[in-house]
Amino acid sequence: YQRRVREAVVSTQSTGETLDLNEFIENPTDNEKFSLFAVLVHSGDNHGGHYVAYISPKLDGKWFKFDDDVVSKSNRTEAIENNFGGSEDESLNVRHCTNAYMLVYIKESQKDDVLTNIIDDDIPINLTSFFERRRGRRR
Repeated sequence: YQRRVREAVVSTQSTGETLDLNEFIENPTDNEKFSLFAVLVHSGDNHGGHYVAYISPKLDGKWFKFDDDVVSKSNRTEAIENNFGGSEDESLNVRHCTNAYMLVYIKESQKDDVLTNIIDDDIPINLTSFFERRRGRRR
């Protein structure tokens, strides 16, 4: 019986708040620079765990943590730097990990279109009704 284990190669050097792809494109037609918008994180091991998302909704350096139904203020360290690996508990021979499994970047030349303000008419009526009913139950 042979056991196979997968390991991800994770580097803090490859996780930046900006991503410049201009050097990889022969004839860029646009400025190919991107800003980090979100970090999707899995904490646990291959048997189970928990998922959270860190989002900088305005790309202004302010981060928020989305953890199930709780949204809280966060910071760059928690959102980016703390999500590139784990630690081993040698006494138990168990590896606990917290890893970013997806980084979401927004192209800098399109961020105003992507991060536009939402008006009431942009929200589907079924969502508006849902939240109004929910708000009524909390009173």
